[in-house]
Amino acid sequence: MVHNADDALFLEYIMDRCDIFARAKPKHKSFIVEKFISMGKTVGFCGDGTNDCGGLKVAHVGIGLSGAEASTVAPFTSQQKHITDVLKIIREGRCALETSFTAFKFMTLYPIIQLTMAAVLYHLGSAISNNEYLLDDLGIVLFLGISICWTEPARDLTLERPPDSLFSPVVVSSIIGQITVFLSFFTAVTLIFPTQKWYCSYKGHYDLSFQPINGGCPNYDFDTSKDVFNGSLAKTHENAVIWLFAHFQYIIVAVAFSISSHFRQHMRTNLPFMGYLGFISLVLVLLLLLGDSTKPFDAFSYVFSLQKGVPLLFRGVLLLMVALDALMAFGVEWIFVDKIIRDAQLRKERKDPSYDLVELSPVSGSPTRHYYGF
Repeated sequence: MVHNADDALFLEYIMDRCDIFARAKPKHKSFIVEKFISMGKTVGFCGDGTNDCGGLKVAHVGIGLSGAEASTVAPFTSQQKHITDVLKIIREGRCALETSFTAFKFMTLYPIIQLTMAAVLYHLGSAISNNEYLLDDLGIVLFLGISICWTEPARDLTLERPPDSLFSPVVVSSIIGQITVFLSFFTAVTLIFPTQKWYCSYKGHYDLSFQPINGGCPNYDFDTSKDVFNGSLAKTHENAVIWLFAHFQYIIVAVAFSISSHFRQHMRTNLPFMGYLGFISLVLVLLLLLGDSTKPFDAFSYVFSLQKGVPLLFRGVLLLMVALDALMAFGVEWIFVDKIIRDAQLRKERKDPSYDLVELSPVSGSPTRHYYGF
């Protein structure tokens, strides 16, 4: 029994150094678990009978090893009824946490990319058409956002723990890095295309009622009944260039956030994600490289309100910019986030004694500390 503060300190001293608690009654089991929790430990408890229900209920992670009462009380039940399923739960938990952060980062970048496109086009007097929104939202983001979460847990446990906060340095630096890369290349494209000889500014050649002034733009072809959205014309050179370039960014960030997984298997094992990634990438590349004189372009032009006049050479330049954008985005994740920020965070955690796991050395029997972070 604990009668005073000295007894409590002595009890914590003993429990912190004890490896086995034997001949414990049900109330003792729940007391031990609660005591460890009060000491700031994260406690897991495995049980296979009614006498373990108390410990299973109060532990952070309770695992039932039988089909009896313990399975109804425990949050988790081992199908194999074996204690090795603890490792499976750790892998699944880490995978679920990393998947949540991956989905969060992807869904954070998605509105930023789309809002940037819409705002710049609005400033230039143009707009995104309804079908362009539809392709981006349903054709690209929806299926990538779902399939990106289907990657299985990593097979091996590492010494590192996943971030436990949306505002951890690893998560925040990843988001900021991808935003910086996107804005850099988007700005470059936005500044380059107005300098081209083929470019015709919509603002300077048409009035508010879409009537040509100063002769209008050569070869401009649009229908105000279907190419005008919210009072702005979508079928312009501005729209064609910005939309054809920027919607690649959805694919780039989806790959960037998946390419450096520590607690999930490699993204190539996620067949639905890889299959759809290849399919939608091919569609967007074909859409970008189709020449004005081809019949498929006429169909795409009608559906997505794409203006003619962007030469094939400049479309190739846009594709090169997309490739450089992708390489830079992947480099940010591989080098800046993974090698610099993550390693610095890991070194900081290793200095925190609360992340230590005490284990007896098999040779000397003396306590040795390992940073498992389980």
